[in-house]
Amino acid sequence: MNRTDSVTNIFSAASMSAGSIAASVLVCAGVLLSLAMGGPSRGQPPGTYPPPEILRPSPPPAESGKLPIKGMMFLDVSENPIYAPGMNYERYLELERGGKNQTRRYVYDTVKIDGRVDGNRAELSVEVRVAVDATAEETIEIPLAMENFHRLGPVEFFSGAENGNKLAVSVDQDSGDYELLASVAQDTVVGFRMQMSARVETDVLHALDFRLPPAATEINLVSDSRDVVGVIPNRDDEVIETSTDKTGRSQFKVISSGGRFTLQWGTMDRPVSVPLLEATSGISMQWNSPQDPLLQNVKMTVRDSRGPISSFKLRLPPGASLRDEPKLITSGQFGQQVELSKPDAGDDELFLVTIPKFERRQSIVLEYRLELPSDSPTVKKPLSLQVPVVEEALRNQGTINITTGADYRLRWHQRSYVKNTTPAVEEETTVDQRSYSFQFIRGAFTLPIWLDATKREFRVSSECDIELQDNYANLAMEIRSVGNGNRSQLLSVDLSDWQVTQIENARTGAPLPWYESDDLIEIEVSYTGMEESIPVLIKARRPIQEASSPQEDQRIEVPVPRIVGSGDRRDPITIQEAIVRLSGKGRRSFVVDLERSVNLERTADSATGSGLERVGNSERASADDPRDADAIRVFAVMPPESAARIVGEMIERPPRISLENQANVKLIGDQLVTTVTWLIETPVDLEGRLRVAIPEPIKSVAGEAASSSLGTSSDGPTSEDVTAAPGSTPNQWSVEVNDRAAKLQPVESDSSAAVENRQEDAEQDPAAPASQTKQYDLVSDALADGKMEVRFIHSETVTFNPDSSETLVEIGLPYPLVQDITLRGKVELELLGGESHDITPAEKSLTDQLVFRTLPTKTVPLRISPRAPASSELLTGKIVVRTAISEISQHDQLIASLEGTGEFELELLYPDQTEIQVTLNGEPAAFKMVGERLVVRVPSDTQQHLIDVRLWVDRTSGGLFQTIMPLAHVGPGAGQLVWQMTVPSDCHLVWATPSVGREMQWGFDRWRLIRSPLMTETTLVNRIAATQPDLVELSPMPTGNRYLFSSMDDRSFRALAGTRTILWMIVAGVIVFVTAVLTYIPATRNPLSAVVAIVCFAGLLAAAPDAAILVGQVSMLSLVLVIVMLAIRNLVLPTPSRVLTSTRESRLDASTQSRRQPPDYRPPSSIAMTHSIGPEDVSKSANEVAS
Repeated sequence: MNRTDSVTNIFSAASMSAGSIAASVLVCAGVLLSLAMGGPSRGQPPGTYPPPEILRPSPPPAESGKLPIKGMMFLDVSENPIYAPGMNYERYLELERGGKNQTRRYVYDTVKIDGRVDGNRAELSVEVRVAVDATAEETIEIPLAMENFHRLGPVEFFSGAENGNKLAVSVDQDSGDYELLASVAQDTVVGFRMQMSARVETDVLHALDFRLPPAATEINLVSDSRDVVGVIPNRDDEVIETSTDKTGRSQFKVISSGGRFTLQWGTMDRPVSVPLLEATSGISMQWNSPQDPLLQNVKMTVRDSRGPISSFKLRLPPGASLRDEPKLITSGQFGQQVELSKPDAGDDELFLVTIPKFERRQSIVLEYRLELPSDSPTVKKPLSLQVPVVEEALRNQGTINITTGADYRLRWHQRSYVKNTTPAVEEETTVDQRSYSFQFIRGAFTLPIWLDATKREFRVSSECDIELQDNYANLAMEIRSVGNGNRSQLLSVDLSDWQVTQIENARTGAPLPWYESDDLIEIEVSYTGMEESIPVLIKARRPIQEASSPQEDQRIEVPVPRIVGSGDRRDPITIQEAIVRLSGKGRRSFVVDLERSVNLERTADSATGSGLERVGNSERASADDPRDADAIRVFAVMPPESAARIVGEMIERPPRISLENQANVKLIGDQLVTTVTWLIETPVDLEGRLRVAIPEPIKSVAGEAASSSLGTSSDGPTSEDVTAAPGSTPNQWSVEVNDRAAKLQPVESDSSAAVENRQEDAEQDPAAPASQTKQYDLVSDALADGKMEVRFIHSETVTFNPDSSETLVEIGLPYPLVQDITLRGKVELELLGGESHDITPAEKSLTDQLVFRTLPTKTVPLRISPRAPASSELLTGKIVVRTAISEISQHDQLIASLEGTGEFELELLYPDQTEIQVTLNGEPAAFKMVGERLVVRVPSDTQQHLIDVRLWVDRTSGGLFQTIMPLAHVGPGAGQLVWQMTVPSDCHLVWATPSVGREMQWGFDRWRLIRSPLMTETTLVNRIAATQPDLVELSPMPTGNRYLFSSMDDRSFRALAGTRTILWMIVAGVIVFVTAVLTYIPATRNPLSAVVAIVCFAGLLAAAPDAAILVGQVSMLSLVLVIVMLAIRNLVLPTPSRVLTSTRESRLDASTQSRRQPPDYRPPSSIAMTHSIGPEDVSKSANEVAS
């Protein structure tokens, strides 16, 4: 038994040990296998941190159904997408808010300001506390405002500067605001103090502006004034306490929440010479029955633009009594009562309102209640409603709101300065209460009101258009009515002495039934099925009777038709509005005398008279019509139901026209035709007659002037004669008005005296054309008002003298004899020549159009000359172009020899900016511009001509080099052209067009190569004007560098010039750069670099030889400077040498490959054992360089 157990134990122990051994073997085999199969594994080096991937937590997995944001795409300015990796939406919002994110990192705590005022200067001690969150290494900017304060000393930080916090106060350069720059390691309350100054405005009141951060603010300010009161306008949340110190100076203590405000102080009860008061009232009333008294709840705002209000006079309506004392609602929740007194014991309605001393401001608001007596007003005895007003105020305006019960309706009569603003829908709505609103623009008004128990009211308004002629007046009266129920209505109209011509529907023009009853007109108005009735249009006429003699009263009275009432008297009628529009036509105007007129006032609303309306089949003009804008006047009948009468006088008014003039002179064969067209617009009826004047030449005076000019002329035998058709009558004009024939009727006048005056004027001023003016009456039935077209046509025969080349004629243009003329556009005269002759102005000019500033009142001299042949018959010889360039302008002189006759043309480079002067054969010549071409007419008096054209234009030098070319081009077909160019002394020619010839030669000027022209200016002139050189006057050219070119086409003239400074900077910069590259980059020091430099210089020499020579000169000078620089460098730097010799000889013999020792060799031990080295141990060698 024991043996069996022991054997079992032995086997179990053996099996267990065998299992552990087998497991160990398997583990070792797996490790070896992994090492054999895997690559080398690297461990973490000592002294390093673990990789960031191990320490950084893995990103949270994306939520179910959502995609993780790996980045965002943005668009730049050019709409190109840009990918921003690692960007999420929260970071995008943070970047978008920008500086606003910083508001979360600081909070303003308190601001305390102590200071005193001395004159216009305030010295302040500003103490600011700000709670700042920890910013780590970041620096944040905290705005402090206070841009109107100026710091006097350094900032004192009494809190928050410990623990290594970085604090500073700076000023923003853009806005001028102060900023606190803070970088704190932990949450800190930063407190600092600044000594500052500010400016105090000392105009009417002393004022100091505060621009503070939004924080709890306490201001203690001591002023240099006594017995003053402080106020902060336009702010209601500040608390101001005013006190006095021991010396009597006023002190202010302000408790505020910061921001921008102004502290004002001054003597509030000082007398004001003329207060500028304005009152705006809001009045609400409740009127339930006619027997109840009226209670007015008044909220009045009084303003004074000159300063705080100390007192004012308040006038109550007659019979009104105060139910409550006035209170200031701006002084707290419950308000503060004001002091009332009686300035005049005999005036019961006048009160003096005194504002408490510490409540005086520029704007105050009062609330009070009034009670108005009501004695059951009716339509015959209405209640006269008035409102309280501020005496001596510039303006009293406001609104009135009256509320009535459901059993009554408010009725009123229309009066001046107050109008109803209640919508029509609200008036007729069935509700428990009805509300009526009014608006008044003046306090001095009386509005008759009463309560009516009827359910419907007939409301009527009328508009009368009265047109006054010289002897009669026309009437167009339109009547509109609303609220007449569902049946027809009769209207009673009092027309006085107006004679009715037609009564019709204003919309359709259909006639309406009417009849006369006593002195009234009864009109039946049909119901339209809507709220309003059919509008009625009454047309009538009456004569205008004036006094027969001037001694009698010239006053004219015109009654205004009015609506009397409802014919059947079943419904009450209310005349809401009665408007009168007064206009006039003809030569006389009706002047209204408002003082003598009855119940007539100017309308306060100009909109009632605006627009052009269609009334039935007719048209009614209004104030917006440009034809009658100044003739229409709008009035209102007050009260509207009263009988009005217009009183005035008829005054003569002269014609007033607006004129647009168009004229032309045309040569058809030997007939010179003058056509003048007037486009006339006038608001005054011309009544078929218009006075005009036509200047005509005086034949005898003109002949004498022509003969005298013939005798004194130095240009040869030229005659200028004024000729007309033989036997021609003085008036040869034909007139048409609106394409209908009209008549010119001469006006009888002393013509001989006029001729003598004109002759005297001609003798005093021989250059002025001698003419006489005759007056005519243009008679036509088409001359009325409005727009008209008048055409004058005049024809005369011109006789050409075969011995003269030119003929001088004078034409007269008609003009109206009206005092008030408005010219529209320019006064232009177009000159149209014939087939063989041209018409030009008498002065030397080739323009085909004359422009006058006003209508010419004298004759216009014109020159008729044979038309020049085609330009192909004009031969152009040699041409010299001289160009002078300065910093701001360019001047060109073109001298050309011409042969034959025709037109010489030049194409200008800048036609709108060029100043031109032309001389032909030594005399000023006429020219004209045709587009961009300058045209000069060359006469046929001689075969050879010499033309001199001078041009000036402003120019600006832009860029490194200037492009220079002539200002004008002749074009192909000319002879040899020479271009002389003169530039300033510091400019040089860099490049010129290769196709032009260079008429220059190179030469040495001391050490410089220069170019000198082959021909002088005298030689150039002699080549062009060899026969008459005195006819050419060369314009002076400035000193400078001159260049000469030649070509067969001047369009190829183009050059490039650069200043000496630019050339030196470019070439010297390139030389210095190449020298630096060759010095510090050894690889560039090879033959290839020299080959490249030679090839580049050869290319420059082939493309721009002028620039190549300049570059060569500057390069030689630059290279000399470089060589001098290197030589100085070698002389200045010392040659280094070794102090100690080497202890070993490392050089090997090539033949034996054995070490050689110098004769003075000593082993290293001898040097190591020596404590000092003597001079004999030092080896000097001039060829060695110490490392």
